[in-house]
Amino acid sequence: MDKIRQGVLFEVAPQLEEFSITWASKDGHWVHEDRAVCTSMHSEGDTMNIKNLTTGQVSTVILDTIKEFAGKEVVL
Repeated sequence: MDKIRQGVLFEVAPQLEEFSITWASKDGHWVHEDRAVCTSMHSEGDTMNIKNLTTGQVSTVILDTIKEFAGKEVVL
């Protein structure tokens, strides 16, 4: 699997029309979305809001919890 640096997610995520993403939820479970878009980024809290294109649900994701983004492993 290719890798992507966590630090570039702020630049890359808003530019993509669609991406897949996997992150750890607050209760410690892995959450995966096959089709998502970035709706906003918040640099103060290092979070981004994503919208699931299948269900329309919006989630806030902490960047430190992202395991996979657009088919790439997220590394520091």
